[in-house]
Amino acid sequence: MTAVPLSCDRVSAGYGRKRVLHEVSVAATAGRVLAVLGHNGAGKTTLLRTLAGLMRPQAGQVSCAGGSTAAALRSGFTTYVPAERFVYPDLTVEENLLLATPARARAEAPERMARAFGYYPVLAERRRVTAGLFSGGQQRMLSIGMALMRAPSVLLLDEPSLGLAPAIQDQLFASVRRLADEESLAVVLVEQNVTKALGVADEAVVIRSGRTVHRGPARDLGGLDRTQWWELF
Repeated sequence: MTAVPLSCDRVSAGYGRKRVLHEVSVAATAGRVLAVLGHNGAGKTTLLRTLAGLMRPQAGQVSCAGGSTAAALRSGFTTYVPAERFVYPDLTVEENLLLATPARARAEAPERMARAFGYYPVLAERRRVTAGLFSGGQQRMLSIGMALMRAPSVLLLDEPSLGLAPAIQDQLFASVRRLADEESLAVVLVEQNVTKALGVADEAVVIRSGRTVHRGPARDLGGLDRTQWWELF
C-alpha cells in the first residue's frame, strides 16, 4: 500500500472572517506528484500554506505522518517552497545550503549537498558564488536545493516556474519528476502552467473559488477541449 504522509479532509481555511477554501480534500502520496490547478485567487496557495501548517484550518482536518503540521514543518518532514525565490543573496550557494540544514543533521550536510548538486549541477559549478548574482531560474533551483537539505518526505512547491524562461521551466519540472521518482518524495505542486504541470504530475486537483471541481489522474485532463477547460477554470 502506498504511503500517504500528508492529507487533508474537508478542510476550510481563510483569513479572519474571509473563507477562501471550502471543504477541500487532497492527499500527498509518496513517490507521486499532485498538481493543484486553478485560476488566480482560487485558493491554491491557501491550501498549500494550510498543508504546511502555516495556517490553521477553520474546519476539517489535516493529517500528517510527521506529527502535527507545525512539528512536521519544524523537523523538515514537510518542507514548503514559496513562490518568491527565497534565498540569502549575500551568501554563497554553499552557505545558503548549509544554513538550510537542520542543526541536528550537520554531519549529513555534505551528503545532502551532493544530492542537491546532482539534481541541479549549476549549483555545484557556482557553489562559491553569492546567490544575489544568480538568475531567477538559478535562484529557484537553489531554493529547492535548500529544501532538499532538510531531507523532506513531503515537498510543497508554490508556482516554481513563475517568471522563468521556458527552457528553465523544463529543467525544473523534470527535476520535480525525478525527486518524486528517485527520492520517493510526496510532491504537491501548485502551478499556473497547466500543460507543464500535467506533464509531470500523477494526479491533479482543480480548485475554483475555493472548491474542488475536479480530482483524478493527471492524464484525464490532457484530452479536454477548450469548452471543458473553460468549465473547469
